[in-house]
Amino acid sequence: VTMSVEEQKYFDWEKLEEQSRIRILLVSDLHYRVDKVQAIADFVRSRNEQLDCVLAAGDFGNMDPSRNDDPEVVRATEQEVQELLVALEAIHQKVVYIPGNHDPYTTFQQPPVKLANTSLNIHGKSLRISSSLVIKGLGGSIPAYQGENKKRYIGYPYVE
Repeated sequence: VTMSVEEQKYFDWEKLEEQSRIRILLVSDLHYRVDKVQAIADFVRSRNEQLDCVLAAGDFGNMDPSRNDDPEVVRATEQEVQELLVALEAIHQKVVYIPGNHDPYTTFQQPPVKLANTSLNIHGKSLRISSSLVIKGLGGSIPAYQGENKKRYIGYPYVE
């Protein structure tokens, strides 16, 4: 999937090249724990960290992937994802994210549902952060097995 011109300009990577380093806060598996995002925000502020972006890997929600056919569950989980993205945007306005297997199918669609003001979903896309740093988004998971072919959980959107 090709990035739009707007998405390609998400980072002023030529400006970032002038810095001696790029500071990225990486978070994952938030599972609708807004309190944890607030704790992270407090920690970043207490250390006066100067970030260049937040990179967030799913899971944002707690949705069972088998419930993607239930519009009410999907919408409720979209709201959870939205709350977390807004909380992450309070840490830094540039939030790059990749949905996980517990996030709604709408976050995997092209184009994905827009859930926050400045956050950028890069599932299925590549994003250049600097001349030497490109991030490729491949959200979701494959199924997990425990022991002899005992499925622990289903994968989404990769079911096999």
